[in-house]
Amino acid sequence: PGVGFINHSKEPNAKVRWSDHPYNHHKEWFQVAPQHLLASEEFARIGLLMEVVALENIEAGDEIFIDYGTEWEEAWNEHAERWNKVYPVENGWPTRAIEVNERYKTTPFPTENDGEELPENVGLMAFIMIKESTAAGTLEEPKLWDMPEVGTAYDADNLFEVSIVERQELQEGNGGTMAFNYTIRWLNVKQEATYVAEVPHKAIVFVDYPEQSDHFVEMPFRHPIGIPDDVFPQGLWRNFVDLEDEGSEDAEEEEKK
Repeated sequence: PGVGFINHSKEPNAKVRWSDHPYNHHKEWFQVAPQHLLASEEFARIGLLMEVVALENIEAGDEIFIDYGTEWEEAWNEHAERWNKVYPVENGWPTRAIEVNERYKTTPFPTENDGEELPENVGLMAFIMIKESTAAGTLEEPKLWDMPEVGTAYDADNLFEVSIVERQELQEGNGGTMAFNYTIRWLNVKQEATYVAEVPHKAIVFVDYPEQSDHFVEMPFRHPIGIPDDVFPQGLWRNFVDLEDEGSEDAEEEEKK
């Protein structure tokens, strides 16, 4: 998965090469006709593996770069030009939940009375588990947050949108955590309010609203990364053209005429 974080540079410190790992590669495969590789059960589980190797010493903390190729770079430059016309740089970029969460790692969360405006595309949520009690769940008699004896409160099924009503400063943090607890208001599906006290700082988190994160921005850039021809080993299948595909393309050309 980490390969997806390797960015492009015309001065790379790493490159992609054809792996010779014996588990996934056998030299005899390169002498087999491609039709046989695709059709034979003998090769049903073959794997063709590439690997990223360093071109120079890379220190811990250094970013890794490979060269995506000229075609990719040209496609990116064309995309960037179109993008900047639709999303001018001076308009800024919507704040994401991950940025807001980073801000409040070392800062107490604001209450609804602090007057601090949050981004419209981000929601305030909390992991809620409630201690069994006869408390009414009102502001005057709130229910209490609890960590279960078995399992954890930090589960997606326990995550609900909330409002922070009060903030209580503790004497000291526990293990370097923020020394604050909170009283939150939680609305159920009937919009009935329940107040929960003693909610720890780490139980509160900002989340991007559905379809508001970067993944849903229009005009995403997608283009395959180029692999130099000399990376691929010699074999009968090199530069192979599927004859059926070639025939269908010829037929389409004839229809156009």
